[in-house]
Amino acid sequence: METKVVVGTEQGNVYLFQANLNTFIPLPSMGETDTIKHITATKNHYLIAQREMISVINIDNLATEKIVKHPSHMEVSYMKMNRERLVVVYDDKQIKTYLDK
Repeated sequence: METKVVVGTEQGNVYLFQANLNTFIPLPSMGETDTIKHITATKNHYLIAQREMISVINIDNLATEKIVKHPSHMEVSYMKMNRERLVVVYDDKQIKTYLDK
């Protein structure tokens, strides 16, 4: 089984480290102010919540399938993929659903 780890740097750059290839793959980033807040892995995706956005990364090909910008000043409590929908709970109470177009 291959190992994949998401890492962030102090400069806000975000990488996926794939151990079997000994490779760092750059992920979308909003720059210096961005930090990783929450990471969830599903059967087919990595869901990476950063300060200002959520990236949906395909596990098989590591392509960024979707980038969703957060509402201002909200923290991600929980994320999941439900078919073509990204479901996010903010601040333990507000639920938002993002549909594929």
